[in-house]
Amino acid sequence: MVGSKEHIRAKLLRRRRALTPSEHEGRSRAVGLLALRLSALRSARSVALYRDMRNEVATGFLFDRLRRRRKRVSLPKVSGRRLAFYRVDRWDNLRPGYEGIPEPVARAGRRNRLDAIDFFFVPGVAFDRRGNRLGHGGGFYDRILGRRRPSSVACGLCFDFQLLNELPRQAHDRPVDVIVTEKEVIHTHA
Repeated sequence: MVGSKEHIRAKLLRRRRALTPSEHEGRSRAVGLLALRLSALRSARSVALYRDMRNEVATGFLFDRLRRRRKRVSLPKVSGRRLAFYRVDRWDNLRPGYEGIPEPVARAGRRNRLDAIDFFFVPGVAFDRRGNRLGHGGGFYDRILGRRRPSSVACGLCFDFQLLNELPRQAHDRPVDVIVTEKEVIHTHA
């Protein structure tokens, strides 16, 4: 039996907080190295990444590698109940935004249209093997995944203990196409 979203979220957030700094760093790097091997990411020109928080898979390593590969990298900024993506050239050029999460500074000419993004990295508290995702409850990424270009790829990043057999799903929930943990890559065919 699948538990409630609230129960699953609370349990996995506790588990994530319990990671030591060295465990977190090592696991995050392993996730990043596997993600960088994805053919869809290698061929993407424009990539949407997120700034990690609360012991999520650390994404600074990915940002550095993607910039070295000359990818156009965008990070989200909360605008009302939606996310807008802005191109970012430097990881340290972010400012505290929604719930204290570092966000890019909104500047004319730096906003990236959703239909121009080839590859989306998506955070989550939990994923299942069918691509279903449990976020923090705001629905921001469900709205993005529902509006993205169909040929783009959505990739969930998580630690292996965040990958479950099944998650509760509601009509507004949007799955991801690929999930990367430190141990495996799952193509969900969502």
